[in-house]
Amino acid sequence: MFSKSKKSFTLVELLIVISIIGIISSIVFVSYSANQKRARDAKRLADMTTIIHALKAYKQENGHYPEESKPAGDGWEYSYIATNDFLAALHQYLPAVPTDPINKVTSTFSLASRAGSYTYAYHYYNQPTELLNYDCQNVGSYAIIAFTSAEVDSNKLTEDATCGLGTAKSYDWGKDFDYSYKLADGNSL
Repeated sequence: MFSKSKKSFTLVELLIVISIIGIISSIVFVSYSANQKRARDAKRLADMTTIIHALKAYKQENGHYPEESKPAGDGWEYSYIATNDFLAALHQYLPAVPTDPINKVTSTFSLASRAGSYTYAYHYYNQPTELLNYDCQNVGSYAIIAFTSAEVDSNKLTEDATCGLGTAKSYDWGKDFDYSYKLADGNSL
């Protein structure tokens, strides 16, 4: 009676194939997501190098690092979302001063609210009280450029700005930022 044989997949075979496709898709997605994070961290480091070179060019031409153009309440200048005035003094050295690839920070940002934020930060230490607070008086004025958060592993980042290590007034900007770099006389990349 049933002499015609139809070739088709059973329900179990279909479920196995769908499961395998789902597992492969999730592995690819996780790998892609991790690569995206590493790429954004690499861009952050490249941006820091670009900004550092522009800051050094500014200092060479003007004799000092630029003041913060729009400092927040804590004295730091941050790259805010929807603005392109981060380190406005560097626009003659860079067509556009880089900002963090995610950069979702609003103008109400401060270091106290940095958790989960992605922004670049800059501060120029030129006041005698600021220099004495961190036992950095022996370097004269200096600037710190930093980014708040890395996405993959901040322990693999190389720079960590410090002042007066081993003294009572020492300071390590690595406590505030995942990457920080101090620009002072004699610094080089």
